[in-house]
Amino acid sequence: MQRKILSIIVFLIMLLFVLSQAVQAEEYKVFMKNWKYNPQELTVKVGDKVIWINDNDTRHTVTFYDQSITSSGYLKPEETYSLTFEKPGVFSYHCIPHGDYGMSGKVTVVAK
Repeated sequence: MQRKILSIIVFLIMLLFVLSQAVQAEEYKVFMKNWKYNPQELTVKVGDKVIWINDNDTRHTVTFYDQSITSSGYLKPEETYSLTFEKPGVFSYHCIPHGDYGMSGKVTVVAK
């Protein structure tokens, strides 16, 4: 009986931890328009989600220099791409067809 109660208590503690992490996560939006990301630089915490929104009449990409991060591929107007950052670091990215126009950005991820 005591073992079952202990198991339930451990489960509840783990559940509360997971829920508290989910509640603390933030969502940020980056708009793609006129060959720019707006905002161009963003600082978020581990676990936060960034959503890129193509707010333009042409295709754009969110292509990370760190190839371990999945890039967006080509986004048509009004399409979105999102990524939840799971580790701290500085993650730079650019738009493949508009990088020569200076369409680049950076997400700095800090520990909670």
